[in-house]
Amino acid sequence: MAQKAQQVKHPADVRPSSDLIFRGVLYALTLFLSLPLHFASVVPGLDASGSYILNIAPSLGLKMGSEIFSTYGPLGFLCKLENFGNNVAVGLLVYGGVVLLEACLLFPIYFRIGERSTVRLAITTVLLWPVLQMAFDLYLASLLLLALGLAWFSGQKWQKRYFAIACLLAVFTAFVKFSGCILAFSSLVIFVLVLFFKDRTQSLRLGVLVLSVPVLFVAFFLLYNPSLQGLIGYVRSAMELSGGYSTAMSFWTEYWAKTLSFAVVTGGAYCVILTLVLWADRERGLFMLIFCGPFFTVFKLGFVRADGHTDQFFQMFLAFLLLISLFLDFHKLREQFSGRMALSLLSAAVVFLAVAIPVSALNWAPRDYFNRLRNIQQQLTGGIANTINTPIAGADPLSEALLEQIGDIPTAVFPWEYSIFAYNDLNIEVMPVFAGFSAYTPYLDELNAQYFSDEARAPDQVLFRRDAIDNRLPLLDMPATWAALQTYYTAVYFDNVYLLLSRVETPQSAQIVPLSQETCEKAAVVQVPAGQGPVSMEVQADLTFWGRLSKFFYQIPEVNLTLTYASGHVYTGRVLPELLSSGATINYYPCDLSQCVEVLTQGKIYDPVVSFQFSGPGWAFYKDAIKISFFEDTAPQQTYNDCMNFYAEQKPDPTTGLSAMTNGMDTIIDMVNEQPPVDSLSVFSGQGIRLRGWAFDAAANASPEKIYVRLGERYFEMPAVDSADLTAYFNNPGYNRARYDGILNTSGLEPGTYDLVLVVLSADGQSYFERTISTVTILV
Repeated sequence: MAQKAQQVKHPADVRPSSDLIFRGVLYALTLFLSLPLHFASVVPGLDASGSYILNIAPSLGLKMGSEIFSTYGPLGFLCKLENFGNNVAVGLLVYGGVVLLEACLLFPIYFRIGERSTVRLAITTVLLWPVLQMAFDLYLASLLLLALGLAWFSGQKWQKRYFAIACLLAVFTAFVKFSGCILAFSSLVIFVLVLFFKDRTQSLRLGVLVLSVPVLFVAFFLLYNPSLQGLIGYVRSAMELSGGYSTAMSFWTEYWAKTLSFAVVTGGAYCVILTLVLWADRERGLFMLIFCGPFFTVFKLGFVRADGHTDQFFQMFLAFLLLISLFLDFHKLREQFSGRMALSLLSAAVVFLAVAIPVSALNWAPRDYFNRLRNIQQQLTGGIANTINTPIAGADPLSEALLEQIGDIPTAVFPWEYSIFAYNDLNIEVMPVFAGFSAYTPYLDELNAQYFSDEARAPDQVLFRRDAIDNRLPLLDMPATWAALQTYYTAVYFDNVYLLLSRVETPQSAQIVPLSQETCEKAAVVQVPAGQGPVSMEVQADLTFWGRLSKFFYQIPEVNLTLTYASGHVYTGRVLPELLSSGATINYYPCDLSQCVEVLTQGKIYDPVVSFQFSGPGWAFYKDAIKISFFEDTAPQQTYNDCMNFYAEQKPDPTTGLSAMTNGMDTIIDMVNEQPPVDSLSVFSGQGIRLRGWAFDAAANASPEKIYVRLGERYFEMPAVDSADLTAYFNNPGYNRARYDGILNTSGLEPGTYDLVLVVLSADGQSYFERTISTVTILV
């Protein structure tokens, strides 16, 4: 009886236990390094305010697309998890689920026999260090691309399963961040298109699954917010926010300029690799084409802004390369590249991308690998606990006097500092585009304007702060919203940094009549027509063909607007020309907080804008001729009582009976009307003069008893403001009343020239010190 032939196993099928153990260690380390840990506490600030709203929106019942609008979706709080409501429990559940999914996707890659060497997996795992702790939406996109890689190299049965997983990830990403969904959906579409060259029948089958993504998204969104209008609002606002990003948020620095060149070189290196792989291994070359869409998307995200966003591009570039490397057949490539030149090109490109990106572009030293491991350990051991036990960090930015004025009346914030509500038990209201700096299209601006105009929805109070990013003209960032605030609110309390606005019983009426219309060269200085009331303008400026291409593929640099006031004061800031197409008040544009009070209480500013001019590197991308229409509001402007505590209180001469000091007092004048002090200053009668600075009684090593400013023969007692930063810096609690910030009332002063003098009383109140600030010319 013949013996059965023993089955001979291929050497690749036989793997020693030590190799399996090592692969298991690499597998566990990869999962550990890529853990999605995004726990945080509330702190004051711009980005923190957006995260705070995303985290409290579920508790407040605010629905995306109906009450609030953002690129982040209903699950956007997962990108920075804070301890409000059930967020931590939901976050841990979701994080655990996606890590389990990642484990399932990585398992066949690390343990499938004969496909990847242990050395390759070890190198891939080690190179994960530059991409640790990527944004959650980009982490989801990486999982989606991993699933697509497995789908590409699987049989039809498993290909469909992996592709279905990728489709579900795309739907989920749309509820986290819509811009991440754009990356995910584009990857699915490109996958199907490229698959057409490999298997036409399967490509058509998977195309049906791609169509299921928007269907499932609509179905799940309507379960979350059963409003078709809400669905349309979420999609439209997210698209406008994503589409306008490359114009509104462009930001340039020298570091960014250098890394742009580096990004172009890395892109060229990738094209070299792609071309060579297509020539040597068509199937894997086609697979690499799938990543072209994600590469372009992360380039658009990263190279619009310089402050940290460029690092995201290189981070994701390397993450995508690591994914690609897991599926390349290096043995076949080595066999195909019999010519040394092709092999040298491929090797050089691979070495450049694998080494230069994490080391040179990101400027991270190797020790940062261990620092990042420690950060993960800290998040695991302390981050979650800190989020739960200390949900709020930092100091309360609001003064007790302001909190008393706010009370429990429903209050919104303009333009974005919502994190202040976390520190106080206030009755919060949220304007629709809550990150005001991102309301950078007429549609988004109008959402906020309608909110403040609607009596049924509008808050009774608005905590107003004249803030801007990137040197923008903040009230031209949202011209329609600013117009609504002028119509329905007045300033009632001034707190140095904030104005408290209160809704008026009778809104300001409007009677708009056209003044003039002109077409001028874009470099022209445009005169503002004289009017008795507010003058607004509509600017029609169109991008050139190259401008449209630059906006789509790259960005539009900043466009500046220089305003010249009647006093000769010049103020320059960045604007978005598209926002000016629907109208913006120009002659009464306030260049500081004191002028904001003038507009809100008197309906005007005493020093109006008389001309303006556009400039800046981005202005070259617009056509040479611009069309400007001017309108005047001829309705009588309502006036209100002076804003409480707006002006510094006028006092009798405080130096009577005191001795003069010639030294022993340290004084600093930081700002005069939001500008560094100058020798001479011109203002109109009635226009406020705001002064900020600090003073120490050096001899007594203490704060002065009081600080005054003399304008001509008038003495004004300057309000003392929080000096915690000075007491901490000098380690002297006696400096707790050293700062001053106040506004002088020039009403009633005759035209002429006056001395502006700082008068500081010694700590014991027995002597005084004088320092001339400048001379002030009062104009008619």
